[in-house]
Amino acid sequence: QIKENYCFLPENPTSELKKTSLYDSSRGSKTFRLPDGREIPVGGAVELFQAPEALFNPKLLSGLTSSHRSPVETSGSGISKMLHLSIQKCEHSVRSEVYKSMLVCGGPSMIPGMQRRLQREMVAVMPGTVSNSSSKYRLHLPPHRGHSSYLGGSILASLPLFHQIKMMRSEYAECGPSLVDRKCC
Repeated sequence: QIKENYCFLPENPTSELKKTSLYDSSRGSKTFRLPDGREIPVGGAVELFQAPEALFNPKLLSGLTSSHRSPVETSGSGISKMLHLSIQKCEHSVRSEVYKSMLVCGGPSMIPGMQRRLQREMVAVMPGTVSNSSSKYRLHLPPHRGHSSYLGGSILASLPLFHQIKMMRSEYAECGPSLVDRKCC
């Protein structure tokens, strides 16, 4: 709820970064009420902008220790570049269909400004033939996208097939990645 209610992704991150760096991070500080009634500080305008901005500009995380780094920061590519590179790994014959059916889901997709920002960034990284026409690509943001992982997991767990493909941590530790091939393929 914090990222959905307080964080934001601006359309122009450069001007927002300049604007927010003009004042100290405590300015605009807000509080969030926890379910038990306690209130916690959630940061000022700088943190509320820079936290989600790191999804697009991982260099903002450069001060973190390696144990706290995300795959986005470690790769050096933002989410839009990683999405584009993933699509480029698809067979050439299906890429245009994949560009037309990009599904954006999970908690960070609920951050205000995410859809607008991701659309703008995707146009910048896509090949010229795709980025020149909005009919060549489409981002789908379903209304319950914040809970999509839970919904997908609960559907999978309710299938009879689940008991055949589920993996215990001890099994994976013993067999490694080959267990996935054996159980799921």
